[in-house]
Amino acid sequence: MSDYFSWDVELDDGSGEEVQMGENGLVSDGSLYTETLGCCIGIAVYNPEEGVGYFSHLNTVSRDHQDYMSQYNQFMGMIPDGLDDPEVLLAGGADPDPKDEIDPDFNDGATRSTYHVKGLKATTERILNQNFDQVEVDRPGSSDTELYLSSDEGIQVYHRDQVQNE
Repeated sequence: MSDYFSWDVELDDGSGEEVQMGENGLVSDGSLYTETLGCCIGIAVYNPEEGVGYFSHLNTVSRDHQDYMSQYNQFMGMIPDGLDDPEVLLAGGADPDPKDEIDPDFNDGATRSTYHVKGLKATTERILNQNFDQVEVDRPGSSDTELYLSSDEGIQVYHRDQVQNE
């Protein structure tokens, strides 16, 4: 798959901590593995009509509804005005284990849908295929990072030069 989103990557303090290779999470080189994200929340926001999108990895230590909504509202508050009616893809804390007996759509309609963790990759791929031939949307300000979707590696974050040189 050759399309990519050119988004700046917003990270909360501490969310870039290194994890052991082979485990899930955000590692120090910027790679995000989306098979499972545990109790953290990975959020991708896009609006194809306006051609803008953002990605964030929010620290969360519980699956508590109030904690999730606080994290969600914090992230949405960072997005500049003009991103009307975005679709939000969620992973991690938005995907409770069945044994938790929590409705996966527990966010009171704050987003259109919640997706299982594995669905984040599949849904992003669907969006790319349906809406774009080649995607390059820049956040205002720095645009040195790109979010690249690989069918083999999942979602990866690279510096702009790395993508252009490959």
